[in-house]
Amino acid sequence: MVESGTARGRMKLDVSLRNDVAGEPLVAGWFAWLHAIAPIPSALLTDTVHLPTMKSYVSAPQVHANAATNVALRGGQFVDLDGDRSEDVAALIRTTESSRSLQMKMAEDLRHLDGLVGSLAKGATLDPLYDLVPPTLRGLVELVYDRSHHPSVRILEGLTYRSDAYRESDQSLDLFVVGNDARPFILSTPRLRGEGRVRLDFPLSDERLDLLFASRINPRSYAQLRDECEVSTEEECTFRSLFTEGSEARNPGDDVSSGIRVRYFGHACVVVETAEAALIIDPMVSARPGVDGRYSWADLPERLDYCLLTHGHQDHFVLESLLPLRHRIGAVVVPKSQPGVIEDPSLKMALTALGFPVVIEVDAFDALPFGRGEILATPFFGEHADLGITSKVTYVVDASDNRILFAADSAAQHHELFDRIYDTVGPIDTVFLGMECDGAPVTWLYGHLFSHPIERRMSRSRKLSGSNARQAMQMIERTGATRAYVYVMGQEPWLQHIMATNYTEGNIQNRAVAEVLDECHRRGVEAERLLISRTFEWNSESRKVGASSGWINPKVSC
Repeated sequence: MVESGTARGRMKLDVSLRNDVAGEPLVAGWFAWLHAIAPIPSALLTDTVHLPTMKSYVSAPQVHANAATNVALRGGQFVDLDGDRSEDVAALIRTTESSRSLQMKMAEDLRHLDGLVGSLAKGATLDPLYDLVPPTLRGLVELVYDRSHHPSVRILEGLTYRSDAYRESDQSLDLFVVGNDARPFILSTPRLRGEGRVRLDFPLSDERLDLLFASRINPRSYAQLRDECEVSTEEECTFRSLFTEGSEARNPGDDVSSGIRVRYFGHACVVVETAEAALIIDPMVSARPGVDGRYSWADLPERLDYCLLTHGHQDHFVLESLLPLRHRIGAVVVPKSQPGVIEDPSLKMALTALGFPVVIEVDAFDALPFGRGEILATPFFGEHADLGITSKVTYVVDASDNRILFAADSAAQHHELFDRIYDTVGPIDTVFLGMECDGAPVTWLYGHLFSHPIERRMSRSRKLSGSNARQAMQMIERTGATRAYVYVMGQEPWLQHIMATNYTEGNIQNRAVAEVLDECHRRGVEAERLLISRTFEWNSESRKVGASSGWINPKVSC
């Protein structure tokens, strides 16, 4: 550990940030996910979810405490804090209402404008309605009709990042040692200052974070790190405990000289390495090394040429893992959003605002070459509760004579989609697919964005669901895959603060996975449900042809 002493200037040892230290990014004291970063969704989230939740907790802290310990209510809007922290939460409410008063006014004005446009726009020109746009939104919105003459308010999202709606001063980062996997659910519980945590009160785009996280690989002077992070005297003891002498980095294995190495880091996080490049998909890295065989920060390549993000949900766009990797990533590849649509915020704009230097947007079937390989974006259907969200893609990584589809939570109703992918790409060797076939209702993640309340019946019908057994088998069959791995099931213990999943032994998701694995094994296809960690190494001779294993012709109907 770092040398102790009372003189701050004496701490000159080279140290590295411990691998069991997490950095939770925050906006106004709440975990930063995409909707907390994008200015208009963030305003709606504060006004519609965060403030009401905190006020509910202050009025009845014991009710929240009881509900938070009820497994059946996991993922609900119940604040999960140790002891009675109602005074601290009340203080956060006052701070939020003061610092984010403009955001709250914008949220109120947007709801008012949505109502006006919905009631007054009947197909005639919208020009007169511009006089009714509230001052907080003028110059930031456009009023439009769709092809069915339904009116809506279009947001000029790029301008919102350049307006007072985007407040970097609300951002911060909490650093702490992860003693166990249990952490409060990010969508229901604010993060309070407290024992064991060091809060860095500067924007998440700040380059000092790169210097801090880079010390995991390249140790630096403790005194320099402490001074750069502007650590107070009161927090220095805790800050010092976050570091170790030297470096905890280790070689994750021999360099890949031929073929391809694919390592599963849990949930949707997969690292692909060839002799020419290293890629990471949907990073979510455990901060508890050496536990139950999981991979951690020390197992990552020092350089990640590409980071591929499939979509913006909080378990795929995970800033807790993305920010520590910012200095290692050559370019982040993201799906293109639908401009101006509030429920479809731009991943590129958010990441650019957060200091990522190279962000590449792709549409389905855009190709990105790397070395002798290629990254191809492919369509992503479903999982977004029938909302018109376009910022979602799957990826085919074609490298070292291996073609791998990372399908994330995609769930296509028609097998013709995979016929078209097959026609464009050719046969897929390996499919990674998600089977959360009974997801949360639309209001769970998107409720704060609706201009009008949604009926319970409608909300429960429209779910955030991935592939069911039929859809999964169609994906495997129609792409010609001979290896199939089920991932993205939210069951790794270190991501419960992100996911709050509540599976039981015989639930519908587990039954669907078992059905697919049994059918794959019956047909001679290599299939497995992934959990915790896994490493695959394939060379060019390991490529299989679907017909050779008794696989059906991809053009034959199921």
